[in-house]
Amino acid sequence: MERTTIENIIATSLEEISLLVTEGKCRSRIIMPFYRTKAENEDTIRYSEQELKQIFLNLLCNNTSFFYSVETPSEYVYSFSNSEQPQIKKLKEEDDHYESARFDVSLYNTANPKDLMCHIEFKHENADEKEIGKDLLKLTNEFGNYNKNFFVHYIVRKSNQWITSTFPSVIKKYRNTLPYLEKERENFSKVWVYLMFNKKDNNPEKS
Repeated sequence: MERTTIENIIATSLEEISLLVTEGKCRSRIIMPFYRTKAENEDTIRYSEQELKQIFLNLLCNNTSFFYSVETPSEYVYSFSNSEQPQIKKLKEEDDHYESARFDVSLYNTANPKDLMCHIEFKHENADEKEIGKDLLKLTNEFGNYNKNFFVHYIVRKSNQWITSTFPSVIKKYRNTLPYLEKERENFSKVWVYLMFNKKDNNPEKS
């Protein structure tokens, strides 16, 4: 059987999370929990990147022969908290300002950790600029033999607010991360960004 591509799994994962947001359930059977509330009839659904990541991993296991790791330590060391802009240091030794980072999910052709295919970062909501920059910096610096990495981002809004405010805000943040990546400009085309907006159903199915 022909192996399902990584890109197809990502696209299907976004279709699944869209069903979960708009209809309250999806084919993967995962559901989103409620936040703890102080009064009755104040249930608020908790959306996060974890559901998207779990949907992706379920599809990966059911439809491909890839192996995977989670929270994969980076090869290089980075400085994210002690500078105005995220910085990379192409060394493996840590120091006072640089330390190992983590990738959400990494894929492999075999069970050998040296047989790396690619890295994937998942993001939810209108994350701050530095968080986006951190993830993109990692993804533009460390590649496996697939020679591509992926940034998968979804945002939920209760109305069409995303058209007038959220979408322009997110795109501006993406653009503002470019100075973080100036030294890695040649690798921009190797990072595929998936950005999806979903309008929340006011009455998702809860059963």
